Amino acid sequence: MAFVRTVPLPYVDIHTTVVPAGVDVVWRTIGEVMGRSFAGRPGAACARLVGVPDRTASGRRPLPVGSTAGGFRVTAADPEREPALTGRHRDSALATAQ
Repeated sequence: MAFVRTVPLPYVDIHTTVVPAGVDVVWRTIGEVMGRSFAGRPGAACARLVGVPDRTASGRRPLPVGSTAGGFRVTAADPEREPALTGRHRDSALATAQ
């Protein structure tokens, strides 16, 4: 039996978007949108189908560390600046760069 040594891959998708709104508005909206992601029966069925472990929203808003929403868990948060999110499903593991 041969063993294959694996090496972590670099980030391949980095996206930036300029939003013409105040930081407080954007931060609050991110929390609201994430709270609605996978909401309701269709969203829950989709999340279950792809094997998302964090299917329900939990924690206060906007986005404290440890809260979950839309298949993601908040692993770090610099309020009104940047949330760091991780998530996974059957085919992928996702993390935001910090």
